[in-house]
Amino acid sequence: MLRDSISLVVFGATGDLMARKILPSLFYLHKEKKLPDGFRVVGVSRRDITEEEFREKMRGAAGKFDEIARDKRLSGFLKSFYFVKGFFGDKYTYEDLKRVLAGHDHKIFFYLAVAPKFYKIVLQNIANAGLINSRTFLLIEKPIGFDLKSAKEVEKVLSK
Repeated sequence: MLRDSISLVVFGATGDLMARKILPSLFYLHKEKKLPDGFRVVGVSRRDITEEEFREKMRGAAGKFDEIARDKRLSGFLKSFYFVKGFFGDKYTYEDLKRVLAGHDHKIFFYLAVAPKFYKIVLQNIANAGLINSRTFLLIEKPIGFDLKSAKEVEKVLSK
């Protein structure tokens, strides 16, 4: 069991935000040795790809940054990437996610790199799967909601 490791679960992991912002940021933290031992990225997406294909997709995204593409540490970094295929509204997606996260004494950061219309369903399913505890954190891209009413709905779900 990994002691006090961190898993970053990225919903929408095959999207543009992951490729252009999250992946390079994480790599630079890795390069500077600012990520803890046992740090893992678990991508969640509806894409019908394998874990190895997810890693290759991330390698391709990293290839758009010359400095990262040339860095010999990239292959080792990508070994810490895992993948869960599923739909945000499907409870089995969260059961699979729970299995991937099982066996690690760690903090979990859920990063919602998805459109605001998916926040509520993802948050409810994370909670329903029993994945929320004192070592769980949520990262949400703004804007939160489409208007005041939808923002208040997301806020209500977050407060639970």
